[in-house]
Amino acid sequence: MTEVQIKEKINNYLDRLPTSKLEEIAIYIEKIYQTEKSQNKPVKEPSELGKKLRAIRAEIIAEGEPLLTAEQVEIEKKIRQGEYQEN
Repeated sequence: MTEVQIKEKINNYLDRLPTSKLEEIAIYIEKIYQTEKSQNKPVKEPSELGKKLRAIRAEIIAEGEPLLTAEQVEIEKKIRQGEYQEN
């Protein structure tokens, strides 16, 4: 069966259905479309900066150094900027 024949067959059935059933079919088709769209999403290549940061992170882990928490990063940043004051 060709694509045109399939569409004609579907349209013939759709023409005979009540609105409530058409709504159900529309929801089903939307779910299929969203699934296809998410599965075919192209994988984005990391930027050069992202690659460098991942390499630095890998080195730190390989050296056995613990990674900083988000809070520790903020403190380190403030120290380097001369803004850190202990409470």
